[in-house]
Amino acid sequence: MSEKRPIVAFFDIDGTLVWQGDARKRKDDSYMRPSVPSARVVRSVTSFAENGNCAFICSGRPIWSIAPELRTFPFSGVISLAGAQVWIGDDLIRDERIPSHAVINAARVFLDRGVLASFESPEKSVVLNAAGSNGDNEAIGPVARSIEELQLLSPSLDYRKIVCDSTDLERLGSDLRSLRAMFSVHDIMNGYHEMTVSSNNKAAGIDAVLDGLRERGVRPGLTMGFGDSENDASMFEAVDISVAMGNASTSIRSVASFVAPPVWEDGVAAVLDLIAERGIGAISKKA
Repeated sequence: MSEKRPIVAFFDIDGTLVWQGDARKRKDDSYMRPSVPSARVVRSVTSFAENGNCAFICSGRPIWSIAPELRTFPFSGVISLAGAQVWIGDDLIRDERIPSHAVINAARVFLDRGVLASFESPEKSVVLNAAGSNGDNEAIGPVARSIEELQLLSPSLDYRKIVCDSTDLERLGSDLRSLRAMFSVHDIMNGYHEMTVSSNNKAAGIDAVLDGLRERGVRPGLTMGFGDSENDASMFEAVDISVAMGNASTSIRSVASFVAPPVWEDGVAAVLDLIAERGIGAISKKA
């Protein structure tokens, strides 16, 4: 009898496992807490893992901003900060920071153009704003008004990702080209863009996970990725079967192996339940 290898599935959070959009599309009170998936999604992911498969979070979020409720799922690990950090269980197996000179150059552009940006690290998010405000959200994190203050809040400039409002990109003008020379820039939906160094992406995180599983004696079978935004494109390239949510951007839906119902209709659960009922072949081609 041939060895049964586990399916290894990677799940984006925002727009995939959880929904932060129009309240009219929320199906139960769990969606009133945007970091918590619906009860149906919880059951389906739990069943998927209990059947001998491996489930990983694959998110742009820092590890500290992933809700405890998500961490109590039967996830085998986490890819965070869009691939900059990777965990299998409690083991940190990948940790790639933005080079200090790139942090300083980006910070100088944002300050010169008067654009608010969030510099994200594994421990906190620092808002860079010469005006000394963190905008409308007082819970984002501490504020730096200069490069010196940005470094004071993290002496080694230990940052992994930069996030800014999508509407502010136009204010960067010609400087946006210089940033694109240093960073990969992606629309992460909900009105934000993220910037990461090219070596930090979800595909790199997935490669680290698969290598780490093999080192631990696990022989991965088919791989799957669930996502909805531009920074999921590298994840889709790295897996055998890519699943775009029905609410995903057009560019992501167009390259997916399968399009699930939208997140507010429990699209992740619908796909996992279909696999449980009919096998992986049920989603091997585009719907």
